[in-house]
Amino acid sequence: MQILAIEAASPLCSAALFIQGVTYERCRLVPQGHGQWLLPMIDGLLEEGNTTLGESSAIAFGRGPGTFTGVRMATAVAQGLAFGVDVPVLPVSTLQMLAQGVHKDTDVDKVVVATDARMDEVYWASFDCSSGMASPISDEVLCKPGQVPSLSGAGWYGVGSGFKQYPKLSEVYSDQLIHIDGERLPRAEDALPIAVEMFERGELVDAENAAPVYLRNDVAWK
Repeated sequence: MQILAIEAASPLCSAALFIQGVTYERCRLVPQGHGQWLLPMIDGLLEEGNTTLGESSAIAFGRGPGTFTGVRMATAVAQGLAFGVDVPVLPVSTLQMLAQGVHKDTDVDKVVVATDARMDEVYWASFDCSSGMASPISDEVLCKPGQVPSLSGAGWYGVGSGFKQYPKLSEVYSDQLIHIDGERLPRAEDALPIAVEMFERGELVDAENAAPVYLRNDVAWK
């Protein structure tokens, strides 16, 4: 199995390649201009892995939610590459990527993700990682920091830029959080375990149907 993953929904632009259990990654922290970095990153990964794009089983991409330009960029690049080599795509949640990365690094089981959505709002979701995979407990929602959904019990790890931008989140969950990481950003490497599981479950999407998830109803994909 060979899967390429790309992520551009935050200032951290990244690409990662999974080949038969081996992972390669490229990432760069850039405030904008992700488009000029993604393709060179992908070329470097393919060279390092001694493979070609055409040998890919699927192409995964961060489908959002996140910055509108970045999410559109990742979707468009994944769609174009997939069309070019006639393979399906795997849309991976950027919030789930964050939860998966936290579990990989800390082994915690309960992760609540909140990223800054601007306009005094956050993108929010909660995950159970006890199986080794970040499995959604809730729907992804867009809401005010003071109106985030409730969590069950204690022992939650809070992650995402929303915790850094809006201290109100920490107050809402003051008795339930064991740690807060407001600096961590989604990255393609953490999309790969999710994408591999999606591939094995047959959750493949035709390239022509690749679509971002914004959560804001007034933004259209064209």
